[in-house]
Amino acid sequence: MFGWNDYFQHIEFVVGLGNRIRFWQDKWCGDRALLDRFPTLYACSSHREVTIDSVLIRPNAGGLCEWNVTFGRDFNDWEIDLVVEFFQLLASNTPSNEGPDGLRWKGRKDGIFTSRSFYHVLNVRLGVPFPWKVIWAAKAPPRVSFFIWTATWRKILNCDNLMRRGYTMVSRCCLCCSNGETVDHLLLHCPVLHMLWKLSFLFVPC
Repeated sequence: MFGWNDYFQHIEFVVGLGNRIRFWQDKWCGDRALLDRFPTLYACSSHREVTIDSVLIRPNAGGLCEWNVTFGRDFNDWEIDLVVEFFQLLASNTPSNEGPDGLRWKGRKDGIFTSRSFYHVLNVRLGVPFPWKVIWAAKAPPRVSFFIWTATWRKILNCDNLMRRGYTMVSRCCLCCSNGETVDHLLLHCPVLHMLWKLSFLFVPC
C-alpha cells in the first residue's frame, strides 16, 4: 500500500542542531538507521531514545565535535572491530551545520519534494512503467478512464476497500455471493463477471 512508508524511504535527514533527530532510529548517516546497521551496539546502548544533540559535544569556540555515546557493558575482543567501524562512521558524518534540522527529498537533486517526482519514484519501484497514456489518452469518457485508473491502483469502492475504511458489511462478492470482494476477484476472477466478459467480447467487431 502506497503511503508514508513509500515516502519515508526516499527522504534523508539533514542534521542541524540535532535536537529533533533520533540518534539510533532515524536515517541521518546513510541509507540505514544506526540501530539497523549496528544492532549489537544498539542492544547494549545505555540510552536508546536519545537525540543527536544529546550525544554530540560541540565546543564553545572552534575545535572538533566529540561523540559521547555510552554503553552498558564492556566489549569483547571480537566486537572491537565493530565498535571502531561505528565511531569511524560517526566521525565521517559529524554535523557542521548549526541551523534547524530538516528533511531532504532524494527523488530530486535540489532535495525539494514534488508529487511528480514521487510518482516517478513509485514507477521505478514497481519495475514496469505504469501505462498511464493508454488510460488517459484512450477515446473513452473521462469517467471510464477514471474508473480504470482507480481500479488499476486497487482503490475502487468495493467491499474490501470499504471495510478498510471502517464500514461494516459482509465480505462477499455482490455478483457470485461467494469469496471476498477484492478488486482482483470482482474484475477478474468472479465467475459471473467472467461470463459477462466473454459475452461482451462476442459483440466486439474484429
